[in-house]
Amino acid sequence: MAGLLIVAALFARPSTTMPAPEPARQVAEARPRAEIEAEWRPVWRTLERLEALPREAPESGALRTELLQTAARRESAARKRGDRALAFRARVLAAELARLDGIDSRRVRDPGLRIDFLTGEAARAARVVLPGPMRTAALMRTLDEAGADELGPLGDLSRAAIEEDLAALRIDLAEALARAWIARCETHESALCCARVWRAAGRYAEAGELLARLDRPGLAPAERALLALERTRLAAARRDPETGLDALGAALTAGSRAAALELARQHLDRGESASALALARGLLEDQTQRRTARRVWAVALYPGIDGAGRLAPSEHRTP
Repeated sequence: MAGLLIVAALFARPSTTMPAPEPARQVAEARPRAEIEAEWRPVWRTLERLEALPREAPESGALRTELLQTAARRESAARKRGDRALAFRARVLAAELARLDGIDSRRVRDPGLRIDFLTGEAARAARVVLPGPMRTAALMRTLDEAGADELGPLGDLSRAAIEEDLAALRIDLAEALARAWIARCETHESALCCARVWRAAGRYAEAGELLARLDRPGLAPAERALLALERTRLAAARRDPETGLDALGAALTAGSRAAALELARQHLDRGESASALALARGLLEDQTQRRTARRVWAVALYPGIDGAGRLAPSEHRTP
């Protein structure tokens, strides 16, 4: 039993049987938008000036001090008035200044209300707010506001947030952001990400239709490998081993190292530890697959429990 628990913990995947995350609260800001504009627009313009300056510029230090004082003063006022929206903006400002100093700035908590973002505020909030409904709302608003030249970096930020939400079983947040991303910018990457979310949410038909739409002539080898790999995983979720084997073969033929790792996991599922070890060994030096390869190696090496409840000896050595 202990061995099974360790294996399950190492390879836990998103499940729709887990409780849904708390939805975003719909309490709106109390103050008029015009008042918020007058209070905060000059502050964000000053921050834009600071961002455009070299760090060693004479004006840089004075602007930084001014903005730090503004953030502290407004957060203090927010505490006295119980104004969560004001406190939220002040914390976003402080976190953005920390980001400019090279400090990890993703530390702002969800204020528990719906923020009526000013133009450009959502992009700042999306960088510094902790995972949850507010981060998702900020990213969705940023996608709406983004120009064509901003969609590439924003796609990277969206994908990272979606993967983080999936890992934490915040399936509804991942799905909302994935839908917004693909609606704003349908690329091979955004479509694959959306299909992955739908698979995790149990929307297998939608995921399959989207993957079928992606299968077109002219795909680059790397794109075709990623498509085949996602089809492999969708087939596994549907418990369709024949389709999954065909897709896995296509991914391996395209040279996908992730597909080789998927094959190693399948060997583990069948109790074929030696085959899993052989495949995992070849991926231990791959920077993109190393973490999962080490997990496969660890599970394959795990000796298991004998009938008396003792650890059974292992015949393998660690790499």
